[in-house]
Amino acid sequence: MDKTLKYMYTLISFISLFFIAKNDAVYIKCKTDADCPKSESTIFAMKCNNYRCIYDYIHKRNSYAT
Repeated sequence: MDKTLKYMYTLISFISLFFIAKNDAVYIKCKTDADCPKSESTIFAMKCNNYRCIYDYIHKRNSYAT
């Protein structure tokens, strides 16, 4: 009985990893950057890439080298 419960727990945990990794529902569909929601961050912005809204790094570094 104990081995069966451990087996089922392991099997369910292993299978759930595929559902989490393949979750496409978190992406927002878009055609242009204007379709994506605005970000409150000054470092990241939402950009349209392959018809999906993703966070893009927009922060520019200061160049101190002269």
